[in-house]
Amino acid sequence: MKLKKISIFFISALLCFISSELFSLEISLDDYIKKALDTSTEIKNYKDQKEIAKKEYLNTVYQSYIPDVYYTLSSNLYSDAKKFSINDDETSSSLNLSYNLFNNFKDKFTVDSQFIDIAIAEANLWLNVQDTVYNAISRYADLLKNKKMIEVSRSNMESYLDQYEKTKIYYSQGLKSYSDLLKSELNYKDSELFYTQNENLEINSIISFNILIKDEPLSEKNPSEIVFDESQGIAGIGESIEKGLKNRKEIYIKEKEIEKKEKELKKSYATLYPDTKLDFSYAKNKIFSIGSGEKTYALSFSLSFPITSGIYTKDKNYYEANIYLAEARRDLDDLKLSIKKEIISAIYQFSYSKKSYEVSKIKSKISNDNLEITKQKYYEGNASVIDLVDAQKDQLNSQTDLANSYYDLYLAMVYYKKVIGEELWKGEGI
Repeated sequence: MKLKKISIFFISALLCFISSELFSLEISLDDYIKKALDTSTEIKNYKDQKEIAKKEYLNTVYQSYIPDVYYTLSSNLYSDAKKFSINDDETSSSLNLSYNLFNNFKDKFTVDSQFIDIAIAEANLWLNVQDTVYNAISRYADLLKNKKMIEVSRSNMESYLDQYEKTKIYYSQGLKSYSDLLKSELNYKDSELFYTQNENLEINSIISFNILIKDEPLSEKNPSEIVFDESQGIAGIGESIEKGLKNRKEIYIKEKEIEKKEKELKKSYATLYPDTKLDFSYAKNKIFSIGSGEKTYALSFSLSFPITSGIYTKDKNYYEANIYLAEARRDLDDLKLSIKKEIISAIYQFSYSKKSYEVSKIKSKISNDNLEITKQKYYEGNASVIDLVDAQKDQLNSQTDLANSYYDLYLAMVYYKKVIGEELWKGEGI
C-alpha cells in the first residue's frame, strides 16, 4: 500500500513536471508577434534611420536660422622680430557673430525637404513593422497547420495499421484474399510515407518560426490555437478600395516624395534668378579685457549670375526637376492601380477561402460518417477492400482540406486587412 502511494506520488510529480515544461514552451500569437518585433534587425535599422532624419532636420534648422556665434583668442607669441612674449597690442580676444539674412530661400527649401524626410522615415518604419507582423502571423499559422496535418496523418497511419493487422487475421482465417492483404499493407506503407512527408513540412515550419525570432532553428514550440470569428465578413470592393487608397502607407510615402520633388523644383526655379545674398556680421573685441579694439558691424550684399556654361547648368537642373516630378506622379498613378488590383484579388481570395472552409466542414462530416459505415460493412464482409480504401482516402482528404481551409481563411482575412492598410498589431508596436 505504501509502495502504491509512493508510485502515485512519483507519477503525479512527473506529470506536473511534464505539464510545466509543455506550458513553458507554449507561445501565443501576440507573444510571438512581440518577439518578432523586438528581435527584428530591419526594424532597428528603420528606427535608426528615423532618428538620423530627425537629427539632420534639426541640424539644418540650426544652421539656417540660428546665427553662428564663436569666440576667438589669438596672439603673436614669437617671430624673428621679437622674443617669446605676450603683448596687448599683438593679442586679440573677440566675440563674433554672423548671420545670413537672405539667400534666395535656399535654406527654407532645404529645411522643408528634410522635414518631409522625417515623415517618410516614420512611414517606412510603420511599413516594416506591418510586414514583420504579417510575416509572423503567416509563420505562426503555417506551423499550426503543419502540426494539425501531423495529427491527421498520424491518425490516418494508425487507422491503416489497424486495418492491416485485422486483414492479416482475416487472411489467416481465410476470410480475405492475399490480394486484400497486399493492398492493405501498401495502404499502410503509403500512410507512413504521407506521415513522413508531413514531418518534414513541420520541421521546416518550425525552423522558419524560430528564425524569425532569432531562436535556435530546431527549438520545439507549442503555439496556442488561433481562434477567430469564421463568419466574419469584409467590405465590398468599392468601400475596400476607398479604405486602401486612404490608408496605405506606400501611397503616403509616394505623395511625400512628390511633395519633396515639388520643393526641389521650386528651388531649381529660384536658381534661375541671380544669386542674391545678404549677410550680417558683428564682432566685439577686447573680451575679458584682453587685446584692443572696438565693436564692429557689417552688412554685406552680393548678387551674382553666370554668363557662360553656368546658365546651361541652371536650365538643365530646372528641366531635370520637372522630369523627376512628372515621373513621380506617374509612379503614384501606377501604384494606386496596383493597390486596387491587390485589394480586388484579396476580396475574391477571401470569398473563395470562406466558401472552401464551409464546404470542407460539410465534406469532413460526410466522409467521417461514410468511413464508419464502410468499415462496418467491410468487417461484416459486405464491402470490398477497394471500397474501404476509397472511404479512407476520402476521409483523409477531407480532414486535410478542413485543416488547410481553416488556416487559409484566417490568413485570407489577415491579408485583406493588410492590403487595405489596416494596422495588424495590437498596442504601440513601434
